[in-house]
Amino acid sequence: MNRRIAPAIALLLALALPVPAFAGWGIVDLEIGAKGGAGGTLWTKPTNQPAYLGNQDWAFSQRRGGWSGTGGLYVQLRLLKCLGIEVDALIEENRIRETPLSGSTWELTAKAITLHVPVLIQGLLPLPGVRIGIVAGPEFVFPVSTSALQSTPPLNYTAYPFKVDSKFATYLTVGLNITPTIGHLSIPVDLRASYNLTQSSKYEDRVTWNSVADLTKGFTIHYQDTWDFRLLIGLGYSF
Repeated sequence: MNRRIAPAIALLLALALPVPAFAGWGIVDLEIGAKGGAGGTLWTKPTNQPAYLGNQDWAFSQRRGGWSGTGGLYVQLRLLKCLGIEVDALIEENRIRETPLSGSTWELTAKAITLHVPVLIQGLLPLPGVRIGIVAGPEFVFPVSTSALQSTPPLNYTAYPFKVDSKFATYLTVGLNITPTIGHLSIPVDLRASYNLTQSSKYEDRVTWNSVADLTKGFTIHYQDTWDFRLLIGLGYSF
C-alpha cells in the first residue's frame, strides 16, 4: 500500500510548490486548503447470485445503502482563471450494514477507512466574488483499515464469523464546484458523484463464504462502494 500512496503524496506536494513567476503574470493561480464533509454510498445488487443463497435477502446479496465522512487537504492550480487541476488527499470512513434475520435487531456492519486521491480537471467560470466549475477525473482509493461490526446476535449466532477486507480501487468522479471568494480566501463547496470502475458485479467476487455447505460458518465481504456521493465544504488560500 505504501508504494501506491507515495506517488500520490508526491504529486500533491509537487503541485503545492510555489509558482511565483507565472502567478506574477496572472497566468497561474495556486490554491491550497482543507475540505471536509459527508455523503451517502451505494452497494449495487450483485449479479450471478449463487443457488446456495436460496434467493434470500442476506449476506449483502442485494442493494445496500450506507454513509461516509470525509476530510483532508487539497491543492488546486488554475490556468488563465478558467482551467484548473485539483489533487486531494482525503481520509474517508464508509459503512454499510444489513439485518440478516427478518424481525431481528441483529445487524452486521462493514466499515472501511480509505485514502482517496482524486485528480480532477476543472472547467471554471470566474465571476465577481465566486467561481463555478465542472470537474471530472479519476479518483484513486487506497485501503487503510477495515472492521467487521456486529450488534448483539441471537443465541444461535453468537460465534458467527463475519469479516471485512478491501483492496485498491479506481473511481470516475464528476461534480459541481461553487467557490465564493473573499480576497485571497476561498470557500469551496463541492457536490461529487464517484463510480467504482474496478469493482466486480459478480456476487462471489464481492463475498466469500467460509463454507457453502454450511452457511452458519460465516463469510467475508470484500467491501467497496459502487457509488459514492459527497458534499464537501472547505477553506482555501490563493497565492
